Amino acid sequence: MGFDISKDNPQDDAERGSWFADFVHPKGDDVSELAFHMRGANSRTARKSLSRITERWQRKRRLTLEEQLEMDCEWLAALTIDWRGLEDGDEPFPCTAENAKALYLKYDWLRVPLFEFVKDSGNF
Repeated sequence: MGFDISKDNPQDDAERGSWFADFVHPKGDDVSELAFHMRGANSRTARKSLSRITERWQRKRRLTLEEQLEMDCEWLAALTIDWRGLEDGDEPFPCTAENAKALYLKYDWLRVPLFEFVKDSGNF
């Protein structure tokens, strides 16, 4: 029996997303309750947002490292469905595209593993 492609749609799986919770805080703080629900890089959302972001940034001939980082964080924010375990003081920190982008710009220990996670289609 062959592989039934009608029962496997990687884009749908990537669009539904998957949870990632394997973070390591650089100072050893406990982040075991921290988890992010992310879409995969193969999702329709990822492709549309990358196209939109790239089109906006293409007006510049060369991007600085800071601009490239901002572009990457905007794309990663578009793939963020939800999170749990984040607070701002004693208040919950809501999952919005704006908050996600700011978080990814500030904390590379969140951004780097999430970026690797969304690129691996095996996670979805």
